[in-house]
Amino acid sequence: MGRLMEWLRRPIAGIPAWGWALVIAGTIAAYAYVQRLRADDDGPKVAPETLPYPDGQSPSDAGDVPGVPVVIPNDVTVTTNPAWVRVVTDRLVAAGRYSPVDVSNALNKVLSGLEVTAQEAAIFNEAVRLYGAPPEGNPPIVVIAPPVVVPPVVIPPKPVPKPVPKPPVAKPVPRPAPPPAYHSVRVVKYTTNNPPWNSTISGIAGHYGKSWPSVWNDAKNAALKRRRGVPERIQPGDIVYVRK
Repeated sequence: MGRLMEWLRRPIAGIPAWGWALVIAGTIAAYAYVQRLRADDDGPKVAPETLPYPDGQSPSDAGDVPGVPVVIPNDVTVTTNPAWVRVVTDRLVAAGRYSPVDVSNALNKVLSGLEVTAQEAAIFNEAVRLYGAPPEGNPPIVVIAPPVVVPPVVIPPKPVPKPVPKPPVAKPVPRPAPPPAYHSVRVVKYTTNNPPWNSTISGIAGHYGKSWPSVWNDAKNAALKRRRGVPERIQPGDIVYVRK
């Protein structure tokens, strides 16, 4: 042990032997790390249909960043129609041509034999032109026929004979309505026992079959209302008008 410690402290080119040992160990570790990175980069390519995509998802949906399409290498080989749909959808979306929903709907509807719109048929044809036909084939494209619009039959209206103008009829001149008639009631003194009917507004109104607000608020009693303020303050000698 003493000899080993002495050898480690022995200088080599001005550097202790233990320093040279650390340099050599670090170089070996760095070389091993670089070789490991190269081995990871040169790993085998995996076809997209073998990747663990969840049902209903495309490679874009399974990417690390949500909403960012995964660029599929051009040398990827697909062997099933679902894998072809995923790869073509990502490529069209990455190219900024269409939205993922439009592309996926168009490709899946054609491959399922469903009727498609003219735009969906154009998306499928462009996908085939750019990236090749689906590996398992596809049924004929059935484009929804546009509805036939039948113009309505316009029947010209029959000419309407012009009416013969009638001689003007002289309108009767309306007569002015006569002013309303009123009963004139003089207020007498109020007594506690058997008060006279004409000593209160409510008594006067009830005597003529009216409500006291209609009598008190009548325009004919406006001067009395301004002078007394409330019905309870009327005084003997005041004149109350009741419409007939």
